[in-house]
Amino acid sequence: MAWLIECDRHDGHDGHDVGYVVVCFEYSLAFGGRCAYLDEVFVDEAYRGQGIGLQASAFATDACCQRGIHTLHLEVEQHNRRAIRVYECPGFVSNERMLMSRRLV
Repeated sequence: MAWLIECDRHDGHDGHDVGYVVVCFEYSLAFGGRCAYLDEVFVDEAYRGQGIGLQASAFATDACCQRGIHTLHLEVEQHNRRAIRVYECPGFVSNERMLMSRRLV
């Protein structure tokens, strides 16, 4: 699923898009069933630092809860401390698992 992030018309902006959120769904025995990945949260650079990313991740979390998702995962680069702080605030934590990838194309 994907959602556009729109500026609030009440804050002096014209309601234009400033980012997007993408969630991908899966099933995992290790995590108790239906899971999802918060695959992408993008906020235009001019709008960062205003809590928009935090609101977007909260929106995605609520959308997943409404769909019966048991666990919501995300990836963040280890050096991106700003993003890590944003995701830790609503309760995301690192776990003992390590993401491994293999490009097929």
